Amino acid sequence: DAAVRDIPRHVLGSLTLEEFYQQGPHSDAPLIFTDAPPEDHPCFGEGQADPDWLLEALYQHCRDKIRLDEMADPSIRGGKRAFFAMDFGRFVRLWRRGREGLAEEIGLRGPTLGLEYPLLDRCARELWEQIR
Repeated sequence: DAAVRDIPRHVLGSLTLEEFYQQGPHSDAPLIFTDAPPEDHPCFGEGQADPDWLLEALYQHCRDKIRLDEMADPSIRGGKRAFFAMDFGRFVRLWRRGREGLAEEIGLRGPTLGLEYPLLDRCARELWEQIR
């Protein structure tokens, strides 16, 4: 039977980028952030990053590779496997062409995850504070 665990709480802005990754995404664990001013509420305020803005900002800054994952076992959480890697700029150009662009290039076979957490850390650390 599953154990009940407390979700760690942190004041917004109290974690470094490295601490956030270590305690959250890299540990596959949730985090709760408190004391966010109303104008910075990530889901409702002006601080939420526009997806088009984020993609363009990363496109301008990133000269790294991106790993594409596909669903390997949809019955388990995180049931995915890496199946392709490409230059991030090339990925964005194909993405902007729509599903057909990526499908022609890499042969999409189902749901695909193409934006991994470390990409922001590796490519555009200066964007960290602007993104929610």
